[in-house]
Parts: sequence; structure tokens; C-alpha cells
Amino acid sequence: MNLLNKTMPWIAGSLLVATSIFGEDRPVRRARSYEHTQVAAKTQMASGYNAPARIDVRGSWDIFAEGSFIYWQLSQDNMELAFSNTTPNSAYVGTTLPQLQGNLVQMDFDYKPGFKIGFGANSCHDDWDSYAEYIRIYTSNTMSTNGSVVSGTTTPSPILPTWGNPFVFPSNAYNSASESWDCNLNFVNWDLARSYYVGQQLTFRPFFGARGAWITQNVHVQYVNSLYPQAGTSVEFLGTMDIYQRNRSWAVGPRIGVETNWMLGQGIRFFGNANGDILYTKYKIQNKTNFLSNDPAFPPIGSNSFFISKETPGTVRTHAELEAGLGWGSYFDNNNWHIDLSAAYSFQVFFDQNMLSLFPDSAMPARTIQSAGNLYAQGLTTTARLDF
Repeated sequence: MNLLNKTMPWIAGSLLVATSIFGEDRPVRRARSYEHTQVAAKTQMASGYNAPARIDVRGSWDIFAEGSFIYWQLSQDNMELAFSNTTPNSAYVGTTLPQLQGNLVQMDFDYKPGFKIGFGANSCHDDWDSYAEYIRIYTSNTMSTNGSVVSGTTTPSPILPTWGNPFVFPSNAYNSASESWDCNLNFVNWDLARSYYVGQQLTFRPFFGARGAWITQNVHVQYVNSLYPQAGTSVEFLGTMDIYQRNRSWAVGPRIGVETNWMLGQGIRFFGNANGDILYTKYKIQNKTNFLSNDPAFPPIGSNSFFISKETPGTVRTHAELEAGLGWGSYFDNNNWHIDLSAAYSFQVFFDQNMLSLFPDSAMPARTIQSAGNLYAQGLTTTARLDF
């Protein structure tokens, strides 16, 4: 009985607490006024954030046009002209090559002009916009070398080829070499996007679209041997080796990215853009290696040794682009027009685009590369845009 009298207050207190908890009104789960697959009403959107940020002129056309001058450098991996050997000539004897010492002669890539043109239109459908552009840049680069002079001598040491086919005198030595590389880029892009505010002074323009690309590359490499063989040597033949290679490709695939604008005031902005694409790419590759003899040891003089091939592989390639710069824009004529001027530096990479060097064989003494190289484009882009 005493135990019951002691525990009764605790039991009563517990019952009161439980009653108060379970007796409260449970919160009623309110049905959402929209679903994921439905169109959201403006009253459901925040009044400031995600608000449209597109250029809105008073004219009825509501379209815009862009023109850009580009000054880009196109460069590519695995484009070395030759291996400038610094091994003394006396060591370059016999049918086997000595331990090579020296440097690869790199291609000299120049900046070249090009252009972009584009047209777009704004839509009343949730303030989307659609934009299409064409980009074109053609470039040509050349490089030549007469080899390196070994310390303590006055005669250049042999040049070893990095181009050609291992079945056409891969170990022959040369005293001069030259290379020319032409690369033509043509792109067509189409985007569907929406510009909106994500802060008081920050706007985003994410987009999704497609890209078509047409790239042509031509390489002519020439190696001339007018000095070797010398006394005691047996691996060099007098003559000229010419290599002609051509790579034409077309590509198409989806493209996605985002453009950002950071407002600084007075119409001035800093912007940064990024995009990437995945393209199905079809190549047509042609290769011709020709050695014209000028050596009595390789009769008859004037004879030719050819290697010709054609390939048409298809694969998937990726491309990425980053761009940053400054711009200024302003309305005029009572908001009937809007002009925008900008300057940016962009960097692009086309992964595994170099399909020219198809014969990276261990028999080529100066080339042991086993993978395709990347194609790069970088440089200045100045743009003028008019909305009307």
C-alpha cells in the first residue's frame, strides 16, 4: 500500500503529460498548389529572384544580332617537326642507332583573325530566347630547322624524322626539315536559353542546344639529306622525303552551358561563360609518304618509295570552352534599341582531335607517342550586339 501511495503521483503526472501531447491538434498537410510537371503561376515565384533578365526593347521585332572579330591561336599536340640530335656524328655509325640526345623541334603556332556572326530572338513563352551562330577561323603555320651544332664542332648533327611511315626509311638522317600545317575550323551552334536574376547584381543564362563542326587539317613535312652519309656510316641515304597528310572531319551533337553576368554599375559588367559538348565525329584521313632518292647507294637515282593510305574512322569526341571578359550595354532612343559591346579571352580544347599521326611506331626513332593529341583554340573575342 505504501508503494502504491508513492508511485500514484508519478502515474498521474505521466497520464496528464501523455494526454496533453496526443490531445494537441496535428498539423494539417496542405496540398501543394502546383506539381513538378505543371506550369508554376507568377504568384508562386519569388518577386525578385528568378525574374527575367533578358534585354527588353520596346520595338515589336524583339530580335538581336551579333558580330564578333576573333583573334585566336590554334595549336595541337604531337605536331613536332623533328628530333634535333646532338649526338656526335662519329657515334652515328652502323645499322643501329646510338643513344639519342637532343631536343624535339616544336611547331610555331601563330594568332590568326576570324569572325563570328549570330542571330537570336526573344520569346513571350516564359521569356525564353533562341540563338544561332556561325564561327569561322582559318590558320596556317610553318616551321623549319637545320639541326643543332654539337659543342666543339662546326657541322650540324643529324635530324631524325617524327613524321612519315616506319616502312619508308625510318632511321634515315637529314640535315634540314620543314613543316607547314593548315587548320580550318567551321562551327554552327544553336541554343535555347532563359536569362534570369539570381541576385541583385548577378544574372544567369543557362542554355541547351546543338553544335555542328567541320574541321580540315593539312600537313606537309619535308626532310632533305644532302650531307650524309659520311665516312663509316651506313644508315643514311641521300634524298628527300615528303609527307602529305590530310584530315577532314564533321561532327554533330548536344551542347550545354551557362553564361553569367556580374553587374558593376553604369551598364558595365564582368562576365564568365562555360560550355561543353559531346559530338559524334567522322574522320576521313589520307596519308602519303614519298622518298625521292639522290644516292648512288640506293639505285636508281630518282626512284621513289611510296606509302599511301586512307582511313574513315568514326568516334565520339568532347569539347570544352571557358570565356571571361568585360562588357558595356545601354538602351537608347526611348528603349527602342539596345547596344552591347564586349571583349573577352576564351580558351577551348577539342580532345583527341589530332588524327594525322597514324604511325607512332617504335621503329620511328624520334616518335613514340601512342595517343591522339588535343586541338586548342585561345585568344581575343570582341563582340558588338544590337537588340531591336
